[in-house]
Amino acid sequence: MSEISRIEILLFFLLIFIGGFFSSFETAILSLDKLSFKKILKRGGTRSKLLELWTSNQNDFLTGIYVGNNAFNVGAAVLAASVSVDIARLYGYREAYALAVATFLITLFLLLFSEVLPKSIARHNPEKTVMLLATPLHIALLILKPFSGFFSWVSRVVVTATGGETHRRSLNVTEDEIREIINAGEVAGAIEHNEREMIHSIIEFGDTLVKEVMVPRVDMVCVEVQTPMEEILQIMADEKLSRIPVYEENMDTVIGVLHIKNVMNFWRKNIQDMTAIEFITMPYFVPETKKISELLREFQSQRIQMAIVVDEYGGTAGLVTIEDLIEEIVGEIKDEYDDNISLIKKQEDGSYLADAKIEIYLINEQLHLHLPSEEYSTLSGLILWLFKRMPKKGDTITYEDVRFTIIESDRKRIHKVLIQLLPSS
Repeated sequence: MSEISRIEILLFFLLIFIGGFFSSFETAILSLDKLSFKKILKRGGTRSKLLELWTSNQNDFLTGIYVGNNAFNVGAAVLAASVSVDIARLYGYREAYALAVATFLITLFLLLFSEVLPKSIARHNPEKTVMLLATPLHIALLILKPFSGFFSWVSRVVVTATGGETHRRSLNVTEDEIREIINAGEVAGAIEHNEREMIHSIIEFGDTLVKEVMVPRVDMVCVEVQTPMEEILQIMADEKLSRIPVYEENMDTVIGVLHIKNVMNFWRKNIQDMTAIEFITMPYFVPETKKISELLREFQSQRIQMAIVVDEYGGTAGLVTIEDLIEEIVGEIKDEYDDNISLIKKQEDGSYLADAKIEIYLINEQLHLHLPSEEYSTLSGLILWLFKRMPKKGDTITYEDVRFTIIESDRKRIHKVLIQLLPSS
């Protein structure tokens, strides 16, 4: 083999290597997640400036990589074909056979060393690849600028003519991406299941409305302003309350909140002759459409722990406490006064007796069901949605493979529901 052929063969592998260089950087930059991208930018230095430059001119940047990759791959293919012809002539082989063999070998080498291996390495080590190759790539792109600039212009013209838009890569991490990272962390064992649940709750916290977590009007314990103090204290003791809303005439006219602490300041006096109006503090009203993240900040800044929720007509829709908000993050908080009774109990026959106030998501978690909860949050809401009326005791309805039987109810509310899991049809 002549010296020229040896040099051409070495040049062939060099061209393949350079083509793989472009290919690996393309894969690395596209595989780099946004958190790692921001991490490199925060480091500062030449590489971070180059990334910022490429991000702001993404179309030109990617076009330069494609031009470089294809140019060197084509160059390697042409050179290999030329070498194969020279070798065929040197040894007396038919050129057609030599080209056929060369085509097979060129394809194999290009796929393996210019595409598959570089991309595989870059995909598994995107951050290291970007940091290692950023500077030499910048030099290569500067050399190719006259060619890549022309192709970038052509691509912009075509994209614009077809009604498309060129987009800059967004560095903002989306909510779905955070969820995927957290879920992957749980699978990898980096975080526990309860930690994942808490993080998901924090993410959802900002989108949750007050009406989704409030104590509804029908469950509120309130007193009329003229109610004797002795009776009010008895109600608070029976219900284990430290605060109670006080209304005038009807519940749509809440005029204050009575705190047991204010009453205790007068424990030496004869409070039987006093009325609630002497102890109440001004109520804090919030619309039911307010986000609970905003309400929590208001609770913190104004040092209050209870708010009266009003609907669009100004009527009382419910009440919400700081405990309700915190429970949205950490889950149910039991204090010394909470009944240690489960809202759902398994019966001997395999059915489940549930309090109608239980949240749908709790039923889904405990019974591994997929009951819908788009328009309501409690079992009572689901039952009303299914019946389209107020059901009576003994009424039964089936949703998919779940049968609901009303065990206890009155004219206004559902109290107890029996849940039976039917065999899948």
